[in-house]
Amino acid sequence: MLGETPIARALTGFGPGLGYEVAGPPAGGFAAESLAGVHAVVVASHGRDEEDALTAAMRAGVPYVGLVASPRRGAAVVGGLDLTREQRDAVRTPAGLWIGARTPGEIALSILAEVVASVRGRDGARSAAPGGGPAATGRPEPRTAPDPVCGMTVAAVPGTPYSDAGGERRWFCCEGCRTAFEAEPGRYAEAR
Repeated sequence: MLGETPIARALTGFGPGLGYEVAGPPAGGFAAESLAGVHAVVVASHGRDEEDALTAAMRAGVPYVGLVASPRRGAAVVGGLDLTREQRDAVRTPAGLWIGARTPGEIALSILAEVVASVRGRDGARSAAPGGGPAATGRPEPRTAPDPVCGMTVAAVPGTPYSDAGGERRWFCCEGCRTAFEAEPGRYAEAR
């Protein structure tokens, strides 16, 4: 686990209850040899030391490597890694199964569910994610929309913050993004 964010703290709290040892970065930092026997590496550090941790985990063959980030930021970070295309494609970002999670605890739950699926050899672990297709789960996908402020994909369902400012309904990951949008809707008009 890399990070001191609320999501990282929630993962650290929930993991042991599922029988998983959750530890910080290995002594001496992330290096391929220090990751032997590790089943999962989750990076939830808001941009700190992400690249080294992700690269080392993929080169070490860690079965589950996840990055907590918006789809836009995650794609940018992963796209810049010095890895093969296959290795970059294997990094799970945004980390976690798509369950409509919004709070740090809910996001941690979705990540741990994806880790469990990966550790248990369930290759379809991403089938419930946006774009995974409803046929994989037997349920229709939740309707989603990008937050025009931060780029995070959010569930467009009752209870999700939204705004009709600018003449079109848009959904947000949190009240802070909604407030920023409503202060300057023209600035975010192109984001959809």
